[in-house]
Amino acid sequence: MQDVLIIGNGFDLYHKLPTRYTDFLFLVRNWDSFYREYTNNIKNDSYKRDHEQIAVRVDDYGKLTKEALEDFVKNASTINPERIDLLNDIISKNAWIKYFMKSGYEKEGWIDFEAEIEKVLVYIERIFHGEINQAAGKLLSATLDPDLFNMIKLLNESTNSLQINVGVISEMEIRSLIFGETKKKLLEELHLALNDLIEALDIYLGEFVENIKPWVYSEQIKALSSINILNFNAKWHSVALDVALGQISKSQKPRKFKEI
Repeated sequence: MQDVLIIGNGFDLYHKLPTRYTDFLFLVRNWDSFYREYTNNIKNDSYKRDHEQIAVRVDDYGKLTKEALEDFVKNASTINPERIDLLNDIISKNAWIKYFMKSGYEKEGWIDFEAEIEKVLVYIERIFHGEINQAAGKLLSATLDPDLFNMIKLLNESTNSLQINVGVISEMEIRSLIFGETKKKLLEELHLALNDLIEALDIYLGEFVENIKPWVYSEQIKALSSINILNFNAKWHSVALDVALGQISKSQKPRKFKEI
């Protein structure tokens, strides 16, 4: 009878891979220096589509470090420059990335990250459904709930569609805000930005995480022979499969897998 290996959330973290949202945001915080050095290196070392995984200096918990980024720069030929240029374009103007950077977001979990996006949408509903009416002719910061006021400032700084006067706001400005096209344009901008954010995370996964040679392995997995793999690691499924199959292949025995 064949063994069944079930891969779920946490499999990648067990193997010390930097797959947290905060790892991606760490890259974003250090992007300017990384992109500059990577661009200089790739000029002298053309991209190699077929290459070995590289040793990368993540910390003891598998978190991305500046030393890890230096390792990626030194191995610039393992990273697709077209994908990196696209990532640079997204990082430079994406509303969600700007929001997460300006808000000082530090939670590591996927659920927390998605809950933060939901929180923003809830606050947008509050902005456009009456609460701001009470601020007409008054100082916005002295009238609104502090959390709502801070969200307005964050969205003002992170998006092109929302530019609310955070000083003394007039009744005409409020009416234009509520009955105009601002909410529609804001939601459209955030929807497009979310799609771009997903693509940015995909690039990070494919060009950075999948290039890392894992230094932690499970002896139990290495001992398996012919098996079925059931993969429930929806977020980083390809990384999970690469790690699992990389360990099983050490036994040089037949194997097969199923991804669910």
